[in-house]
Amino acid sequence: MAQNIQPSPTRGADSLFFNMRYKEAISKYNAYLATASNPLNITYARLAFSNHFTGDYEEAIKYYNLILSKNPLPALKAQLYSRMAMTYAMKMNKEKALVYLDSANANGYLNAYEMEKFKDFDSIRNLPRFKDIYQSVSNRVYPCKTQPRARDFDFWIGTWEVYNNQYPNHRVGTSVVESVSGDCTILENWYAFNSPGDGKSQNWYNPTTGKWTQMWIGSGGGATQYNDGEYKDGAMRFKYTQTDAQGVVQPGNFVFENLGPDKVRQYQDISSDGGKTFNIMFDFIYIRKKS
Repeated sequence: MAQNIQPSPTRGADSLFFNMRYKEAISKYNAYLATASNPLNITYARLAFSNHFTGDYEEAIKYYNLILSKNPLPALKAQLYSRMAMTYAMKMNKEKALVYLDSANANGYLNAYEMEKFKDFDSIRNLPRFKDIYQSVSNRVYPCKTQPRARDFDFWIGTWEVYNNQYPNHRVGTSVVESVSGDCTILENWYAFNSPGDGKSQNWYNPTTGKWTQMWIGSGGGATQYNDGEYKDGAMRFKYTQTDAQGVVQPGNFVFENLGPDKVRQYQDISSDGGKTFNIMFDFIYIRKKS
């Protein structure tokens, strides 16, 4: 049986709101609210935002307080408090703006971008208390930036010329290693020199296991996952396994030695006797490229 889905009674006002035609949206919302029996909080919120964006701050504050009196969910509370903070900042009431921004933060406010860029916060952006709140919000939005173990592999970030450690003058490639995804991933871009074998790896820290993982995918289609990564004794050390032609599982290690601010040794070994002895597969030295 087909459902009879009724269009939203605020569809016209919402369309104007999303197209930033705020004055027209205000008129539509007010007309709806004059007869509505049980309007949604989001309707009042959009009316409040429309008043804010047209500069009618007192009207915006009235509706913000009306919604807050209904005890909305924390996510909406955070948004409302942040808008009240903007409103009072625009009115140059800096203390009230900071009080409401504190309340937004306490309710899980996540919009660090607004705090960085919106002109509404210009009057308070350089105040120490604003900066403290921003840091708290930023830590929530970008947890990897301040999680110490998630920074264990930062020594590898940079642009590197890479050489064969056994033949120091023999360059084997260039590697551009970047911190991406809010500093939650270290992305390696490997470019082989005068040979096939370009590739990329993603490296990330898992706070649940306390270990790092690397996933390498090469231009030849091969993929290898390195597990149980841990920074210890000046090196990031991964473990992995591969299976030989006879179906025997071979354990190995993949190691990045931190040799100072401008040098990293990277080598990979493999065992064919169950881990009793290991043979080096490759041994590279990374030299940081000077800008």
